[in-house]
Amino acid sequence: HVVQRITFVNAPAYIVNVNPIWPMPGNTAEMVDYSVTPCTDADCSCANDCQDARIELVKAIGYYWMTDGISAGKNAWVKNCFLKVNDDALKLYDPKMHVFQVTLWQLDNGWSFQMDWVDWVDADLGVSVEDCVVIRGEQNLAADPYAQRGVFGSFRQGTAKLSGWTIK
Repeated sequence: HVVQRITFVNAPAYIVNVNPIWPMPGNTAEMVDYSVTPCTDADCSCANDCQDARIELVKAIGYYWMTDGISAGKNAWVKNCFLKVNDDALKLYDPKMHVFQVTLWQLDNGWSFQMDWVDWVDADLGVSVEDCVVIRGEQNLAADPYAQRGVFGSFRQGTAKLSGWTIK
C-alpha cells in the first residue's frame, strides 16, 4: 500500500487507516463499538496485505473528535507528513513501524504518538520514531477526565511491558 501526496481537510473520522485494527462502522456517529474485537492475523480479511505500507507527504487536518491520524500496519514507514488532528495522531501499535520527519499539531483529544490501546499490541514491537516535531499541543488537561493527554501515551487496562522502542 502506498499513500502519497494527499491532503485531507476536515475529515469526519479516522483519516488514514491502512491497518484495520478494529472494524469501523460506516456511520461516524456510531464509530465506537465496544463489542467488536481487533483484527488479528487469524481472522482479519487482510492478514497478509495490511503490511509494508509506505505513507509519505500526507497532510491531514481534522477538527472533530475521533479524527485519528495514521495507522499504517506492520513493517510500515511514515515519512514527511503533517498531522493536525483531534485524536491520536500516529498509532504505533504494529511491529516494525518506522516514523520519520513527521510534524504534529495535536488538538484537544488524544496523544501525538499512541503506543497502545487496551491490550492490542505485541510486547516487543521494534518501533522507531525519528526526527519528528510536535509544534503544538492543545490538550485541555484540566478538563480531561482520563488524564491521557501527552506526547506519548498508552491506555491500558492492567499492566504490560512494552519494549523494543527507539525514539531519536
